[in-house]
Amino acid sequence: DADAAVREYLRVYTRATSASAGASQAEAAARSQLTGSGRSGSRIWISTPDASTFGPCGVVRVTVRLRAPAVRVPGLMSAGSHTVSSSGAEVIDPWRAMSRGSAWRPGGVACGG
Repeated sequence: DADAAVREYLRVYTRATSASAGASQAEAAARSQLTGSGRSGSRIWISTPDASTFGPCGVVRVTVRLRAPAVRVPGLMSAGSHTVSSSGAEVIDPWRAMSRGSAWRPGGVACGG
């Protein structure tokens, strides 16, 4: 579930028109993904990407953490819970029609580095 939320976050964020719009829309999409898989009651923490890297060639990194109940095993008294974490990264399309971010490199290779 955490992996799916990360993928959904990155998909929405990298298609947004601004860092602030991307962060709010992507968080809503990730939470919706988790709700759809039955995790609406879980404590969820989503890291926010560095807004200064938003733009073509910017690398977006996000981490989703959630509390998940442990699998109940017959004969054990306490099931408890544990934290599940998933991280991912994606490069924003270098040829998008938007303001160029700090990672943009002119001259043939858009994301040269």
